[in-house]
Amino acid sequence: METLPGNRSADSLPASARAFFTELGRNVAAPLLATMVDWMIERVRRQQPEILLFLSRDGRIIREVWEARCPPDLAGLPTRYALASRRALRVASLERIDGDLLRLLTHHAEGLPFRELFDSLHLPGQRIEAVIREHSAVDPHAPYHRRQAATAAQVLHLLGQDIQRRAGEEREAYLRYLDSLELDGARRVGIVDIGWHGSLQAALARLLRRRNPDIATRGYYLALFGGASKWRSDRDSMEGCLLQEGEPRVREGELADCVELLEFLFSSTEPGLLCFHEKDGRAVPVFMEDRRSAYQKEALDALREGILEEIGESVPDAGEAYRRFRRLAFHPTREEARFLGRLQARRGFGKAGLLQPFAQPGNPVFNILHWGRLYRSFKEALWRNGYWAALSRPERALLRMISPVGTARFIHTSRGR
Repeated sequence: METLPGNRSADSLPASARAFFTELGRNVAAPLLATMVDWMIERVRRQQPEILLFLSRDGRIIREVWEARCPPDLAGLPTRYALASRRALRVASLERIDGDLLRLLTHHAEGLPFRELFDSLHLPGQRIEAVIREHSAVDPHAPYHRRQAATAAQVLHLLGQDIQRRAGEEREAYLRYLDSLELDGARRVGIVDIGWHGSLQAALARLLRRRNPDIATRGYYLALFGGASKWRSDRDSMEGCLLQEGEPRVREGELADCVELLEFLFSSTEPGLLCFHEKDGRAVPVFMEDRRSAYQKEALDALREGILEEIGESVPDAGEAYRRFRRLAFHPTREEARFLGRLQARRGFGKAGLLQPFAQPGNPVFNILHWGRLYRSFKEALWRNGYWAALSRPERALLRMISPVGTARFIHTSRGR
């Protein structure tokens, strides 16, 4: 196994935070996971996939819960934990250089040095910089802005042959890795993940069919947004437990507001996969640089501990499980906002992504004196409800004056505090 250089922060998890995350695992994450797995059990019985692939990293805890709650009649169904990521599958299954690839590279990329947009393609840095300098007026090291999308598209096109060559190498290595999973000729393959848009399943299905054209895939997800419908086909279907291709609409809007928080409840401490490469006839995984703090990794350990303590017990029904998560996501206490707000999520595609805190308002006096910065920070927060809950009353009053419409829905969160 090879890993790109890492950088682990020295901060660690205080005892009070460890207790908080363990309890969060018991009371919020475990009911959601049990809801998903029990929902899967009913469908697997009816649809009879021949094997289940649990995709990393969210699939690790889902698989553990599956094994803990799996009934005797499904105990013989083979399962595999499969290394996967949007970056690894998107490049390995690449068929053409298109606008979708450009959108992936530039999404959440504002502020990155222009040349780093293309770092996730794992091409030689000198080659990327040479193309930028020769064919554009852009400084390769200047921050990218969305108005430069046309230039980024031109550079991507000029790198097309290099990208296709790299994709071919990664594809062969990924196929070798899939061979090592020993699918044993299975034609009905279940794919399990947290969900969202269904693109990973589509890319994985294309790779699997290079080995066996008869394979049909069925995805089992916590939630699927409306855009997932474009990946359905006669041979590839998918279902969501909490959200089925954007329905119910109200819930789609709610989940879109707190994606990062929900992902944290399903995540693991292992780093993200960048790609595979071949070495001595084996497929070797290359992982992305893991910049998450010690605080976040220890929080995940505590969360998992709480989940596994609770998951064998009687857990709330699906409705209550979602109500608990929704309460946390939209009506957090100040303490919950403080513990969860320090967490970070990667924004962007592959190793070029930037880490951003969920909700960290910073010093109240500084915020009041620099109200414009406070407003921008509030608007850009990944978890805006948590950000609001963490603010002092003077900060909230200031934000209400600056943006009465934008803050109207948060007013109820401060009552009684």
